[in-house]
Amino acid sequence: MPDIRAQLTFLSNSPLYEIEKPYSILLPEQEQGDSIRHDLPRCNNLEWSHHWVDIREARRRHDLTLEACGFQLLRHTSQSIPIREPRDVTSYRLETEELLQTTFAAERAICYDVVLRQNVRDTSSSTDLRDPMSPHPPAFRVHNDATPKSGVDMIERHLPHEIREMYPVTRYRYRIVKYKTTYGLGVDSPLAVCDYRSIADGDLVAVDKVTPSRVGEVYYLKHNDHQAW
Repeated sequence: MPDIRAQLTFLSNSPLYEIEKPYSILLPEQEQGDSIRHDLPRCNNLEWSHHWVDIREARRRHDLTLEACGFQLLRHTSQSIPIREPRDVTSYRLETEELLQTTFAAERAICYDVVLRQNVRDTSSSTDLRDPMSPHPPAFRVHNDATPKSGVDMIERHLPHEIREMYPVTRYRYRIVKYKTTYGLGVDSPLAVCDYRSIADGDLVAVDKVTPSRVGEVYYLKHNDHQAW
């Protein structure tokens, strides 16, 4: 894929966020359960802006490393995709753990979640968060899944107590890695990433994500002409 110019969706630089933290509430389908409704009135204060940006082809670059720019390309042929049934998810988890443990010379790698994404029209009114085979649409808004606050929460929520006892934070470095497998040709929703060295103070905005079971936090990005994609 050559260098392209594309329109991305950013969090607006709204004065509202100077007095009110951005938030998004995903309401449950029932009082109990893990299904999320899609057909309810708006439950957020998020405002978006669209900007055209130049996106360079990353596969021709060999200087892009996790430590240098916040992302890294790995050449790996998966034996677990396409994922067609739940047991494929288990196989994919184990394969991912082995790959990342080797790549980063880690003592241990734990794949705590697998999300399938597919750019198809969802005609259902809800998404079952417990179903690993339920595909999610592409994430069209520029974001980062972890903040300093939610990163700590992820570790405490997903790692059993005995694992945290075995690897205390006073002696070990924890790293949360978002591993994205590309399968086939990304025709209409290719993945774009931003070099974190080009992100200025204030570009990242913490946003509350409220689900049936907890309040999480993610970063959304405000547009800046100096950002490198």
